[in-house]
Amino acid sequence: MFWSVVLIICGLIYLWQKWNYSFWQRNGVPGPNPSFFVGNLGPVVKQKDHIGLMADTWYKKYADAPYIGYYKAFTPAIMVRDMDLVKNILIKDFTSFHSNDLFSNDDPNELLTVNPFVQTDEQKWKLSRTVMSPMFTTTKLSAKFTTENVASCAFSLNANCFEDGDCEFRRMGKKIFQPSFWMGIKFMLFFFFPYIAKFFSLSFLPKDVDKWARRLIRENVASRKNRTLNYDDMLQIMLSVQDKYNLTQDHIAGHALSFFVDGYETSSTVLSFALWQLARHPDVQKKVSDEIVTVLHKHANSLSFEALSEMNYLDLVIQETLRINAVGLTMHKKCTKPYMLPKLPGQKEPFVLQPGTPILIPVYSIHQKNNDWKALMEKDG
Repeated sequence: MFWSVVLIICGLIYLWQKWNYSFWQRNGVPGPNPSFFVGNLGPVVKQKDHIGLMADTWYKKYADAPYIGYYKAFTPAIMVRDMDLVKNILIKDFTSFHSNDLFSNDDPNELLTVNPFVQTDEQKWKLSRTVMSPMFTTTKLSAKFTTENVASCAFSLNANCFEDGDCEFRRMGKKIFQPSFWMGIKFMLFFFFPYIAKFFSLSFLPKDVDKWARRLIRENVASRKNRTLNYDDMLQIMLSVQDKYNLTQDHIAGHALSFFVDGYETSSTVLSFALWQLARHPDVQKKVSDEIVTVLHKHANSLSFEALSEMNYLDLVIQETLRINAVGLTMHKKCTKPYMLPKLPGQKEPFVLQPGTPILIPVYSIHQKNNDWKALMEKDG
């Protein structure tokens, strides 16, 4: 009797999965064949492939499709190929896709829940954006770079990263981003199996990083109450609007930590790739070097914001580095309103996305459509 029940349950699960994994086929949407339980994420689950590189394979295979369907574990999702559709999703029709398809811990004690790049709640996202936007003006960011200047811009602190390779800011950043098997598992759960991450109440931050961020803000805020100095940093901006937006000290710590997390790895990675590309292209490196020398000579060897703004070829190098070596290989959005997609050949009616459907935008693949780096640099320079 027991085994009969087990067989019936297994049979029902099999039939349900078979029906579920025929969703895109039933709706006339092309896409890769899924596997039971993991959908199209098998290689990602086994940590043998990256979702960005898998998406690139699909991007090339379905070259004539404006979008394709795949399965994010059990959930039907789409990957957008057509650039006009990408623009509509990110700009024109953004109100239908304002939510990010990421795990967001609803625990108010989780510091990074205020980060607008992982927010899934529209109202919380708007509040985070309102609080954070004034901190990213050209004037405030003109002299800020990598870890040293993230610390200065956010907290008016000298991180001493150039003098001390094991300074506190560097150590905390490494604890967040240092690759490890467990970190790979957590990232996979946050991005692709959010319901599992939510069930186990997983936190993106190591506990000691969380304590460090709270202590840093608490001590910094306390020290400012006893000083008459005029601070011009992110922390001071948040303190000035604390009453207006009912920001607690944990909210402030979360925003400050978000600034640190978003700027720590991305900036240094882009600069590393830029140096690597310049090493591979000595002629471009020479042109960049000559431009820097010329501009600095014009400004009495002072690396001011005005001088930096005149380094147009250097800007092209950075922009092209961002295209070729994208820091984020994919973007993950979520449909928030019913949205009609372009009609595909063979479909009787255009497919309508329903709220909650994950959207994948293959940033890496779009960037690689023209990968002749040297020729493009010569054309623009």
